[in-house]
Amino acid sequence: MSASLSLLERLDELLTVVDEEEDYARAIPLFQEIYFKCLLHESKFQQLLKQHINTINTNTSTGSKNDRLTVLQAYAYYRLEHYEKALQLAQECPQSSTAAQHIKAQAFHHLHQNTRAMQAYQTLLQTSTKSCTDQDNQDNDDNQMELYTNAMAVITANATPYLTDDKHQQVTEQATQTLLNQQQDTNMEYPYDLAYNLATHALLTANTHAKRHKAITLMKQAHKTCTDDPREIKPILINLTWGNILWGEPTSTAANSNSNSNVNTKTNKNKNKTNTPSEKIMTLIQDVIQPNLIQLPALNKKTLQKLIQALQSLLPDDTSTTKPKLSPLQLKICYYNLALTQLQAKQYQQCRDTLQSFAQTTLHTDIAVNKKKKKKNNNNNAESNDSNTNDTIWWQQENTKDDDSTLVYLQLHLMQLNSNNNKSQAATAQQQWLLQQVQSQDAVTHPAMIATLAKTYQDQNQTERAKDLLMKLNDDADSNANGNQIMAEMAMAQGNYEEAVQFYQLILTAEPNNLAIRARMVEALAHVDPARALQEWKTMEQTEMDQEEDDDDEEEEDLDGQELEQRALPRIKHDAAAAGLTSSATAGTDAAAANKNQTKSQAAVVRRRAKKRQEYLDKLTQKGLYNPLKPTRPDPERWIPKHERQRSRRRNKQQHKGAQGGISSKDAAKLDVAARANNSNFNNSAAASGPSTAHLTVAGNARKGGGRRR
Repeated sequence: MSASLSLLERLDELLTVVDEEEDYARAIPLFQEIYFKCLLHESKFQQLLKQHINTINTNTSTGSKNDRLTVLQAYAYYRLEHYEKALQLAQECPQSSTAAQHIKAQAFHHLHQNTRAMQAYQTLLQTSTKSCTDQDNQDNDDNQMELYTNAMAVITANATPYLTDDKHQQVTEQATQTLLNQQQDTNMEYPYDLAYNLATHALLTANTHAKRHKAITLMKQAHKTCTDDPREIKPILINLTWGNILWGEPTSTAANSNSNSNVNTKTNKNKNKTNTPSEKIMTLIQDVIQPNLIQLPALNKKTLQKLIQALQSLLPDDTSTTKPKLSPLQLKICYYNLALTQLQAKQYQQCRDTLQSFAQTTLHTDIAVNKKKKKKNNNNNAESNDSNTNDTIWWQQENTKDDDSTLVYLQLHLMQLNSNNNKSQAATAQQQWLLQQVQSQDAVTHPAMIATLAKTYQDQNQTERAKDLLMKLNDDADSNANGNQIMAEMAMAQGNYEEAVQFYQLILTAEPNNLAIRARMVEALAHVDPARALQEWKTMEQTEMDQEEDDDDEEEEDLDGQELEQRALPRIKHDAAAAGLTSSATAGTDAAAANKNQTKSQAAVVRRRAKKRQEYLDKLTQKGLYNPLKPTRPDPERWIPKHERQRSRRRNKQQHKGAQGGISSKDAAKLDVAARANNSNFNNSAAASGPSTAHLTVAGNARKGGGRRR
């Protein structure tokens, strides 16, 4: 949409210049720009470059330079995979050209200069601003989504397995939020490429089962939304399979049924037709994926061979033009997975050839030329075939300004492979030379590289040198990694639980209160020593209880009533579309302070009540109101109102209890006829009590009617 609008703007400007202003000298470069953009949309890159050369020859006399045409030329070179020329032209453009910065960042990535590529993407993300109009906002959202997609590809290419990437955590979180925003917009197409990059990065750096499950779910969503593009579905399906197998987890039956149904739908429609190479590859991968495959060592020879054929079908060669075009990251993953599978199938020579092919494929063009020149100058030096591969590696490291340690990883694995199959003195000398060369490289600063070297020294019974390397990692103030933790996590992933316990114990010696490391050690002990694991678990529970009691005491002293009243309540933002990936909590300005005081557990509340009760009983004992030796029995009716208790009930029964029909003695004497007859005083007093009222009429109305009285 943005490209179409740009063309319309240029056409409008061209008409204005020609019809109204009649500035034909200015109209020529505008027409050339429109013509070149049309060639780009038609994918006629070679024709564009030829026309651009003619344009340069025409404008040589004037000495003018059109930066817009230079950007289009750089993009044409980029699409033709001439990344060095594209980078050179993009660097000649001004810094204000966003398109040139995009091309430069992508060229850095394809040239394996990942550090520079990441710096370029971070600069682009910082300079991208929101526009005022709705159309500009829409274009800016698309631009940011493309930036985050490419940035995640660079981050994933440099990801360290078994460790969380804290250095680029902010970019990862922003990319995740961008993906969530795109999911909420129903009018936008689902960005499966961004979801695929995020899922691949999560699979590499996940250290918990929950994170791996979310990554697999996101990978399935990307696979579901890109089923119409056969070139993109195959790398996603490969990563989805290896994400389940290499992490030692069973492949989900539901996932396999969904993926198999998609594949079967396409193959059944073309049942009477000849299958294309892409469909054959998908069918082959479908045969490899089985619900009962748990981990790589459990695969039989036949299944391993099928998997090798599927991976080889994805790799590029000179004979086939129908194979999918893979990105550098996808190419690395395919080569590396193929080498591991061949190693497991005991195809040692094929594994060695795969690693050497990978080293030659990822070389820069200029570096390959320099390597050939060096070989011509050193023809008199007799070297083995393996040393030629080593020269390739070190030419890669010495001539690139970027710090890419992928090839060094592969060379180390190749060295371990040679050491397992060749115990000669020449192989041992080559290993020593290789270790010396690796130590002189800048890649040794990477935590994963240090861990790999330490493991190599440990396999060669050079324990002291391995410890020295790990001490470098522990002493590095800029590094947040721990050498012992890296080795422990790798041992856990490989199933070497006894070795993992030893490394966890070294960490706990320096950090005895690290409950996360202690929990991982309990998990490792559960496989080798269940009794000790149970004991460590009880110790960890007691330590956690003590820490919670200390936290309760600190909270009682620090809490302020006025501060609690003014604190804002946190609000939870939940979206059904984002439930499979992540959940975010937002709050007001004081939400950060509110999150510090987490909700206490029920056990902590019970312990606090018991502590306060003991303090209350001690005060009563001092006042003499409570004797702990003779404790008073609590009233069982203390939970009901006082007027309903038993003691009040007895008092209530005594009320309204007297003689029935009782009157005064004077009235009783009037009723006693015998006493009244014998008592003359009573008669006299009765006669003298007052005048007779017999002659008086009773007050009241006259009787009405003449009817008989009833």
